[in-house]
Amino acid sequence: MFLAVFPESEVLSLSFSACAIAAASWGRIYTFLMASEAVPVSSDAHPVNTDLIRISNGSFEWAKKDDPPAPAADENAEKPKSFIHDINMSIKKGSLTAIIGPVGCGKSSLFSAVLGEMNCVSGKVKCIRALT
Repeated sequence: MFLAVFPESEVLSLSFSACAIAAASWGRIYTFLMASEAVPVSSDAHPVNTDLIRISNGSFEWAKKDDPPAPAADENAEKPKSFIHDINMSIKKGSLTAIIGPVGCGKSSLFSAVLGEMNCVSGKVKCIRALT
């Protein structure tokens, strides 16, 4: 009933609320604008020409090293080959690299190999892991 008699009071209360929200927002913006500059991250740890990821003659498989080998049906049967093999690549810091290919060609498996989720059968994998 009070609002029916004095409709201006509703506008006044909404105005006070909006002013309080605006003041709080301005305080956060002011604090941000007056803050000191962030210290840039030193690039001395990983110079620009450093390989962040390098695979040399890498061959990878999904089978675990602890798994016993599957019995061969024939003595002359070939040993199972690695899932992806003969991988040579290097990715430098700051470079843009695209891994492209048709469905099922091993793009995701390559990433799994770099992450250490596949067993490295042969070759070397070097991956510099950043803290940030």
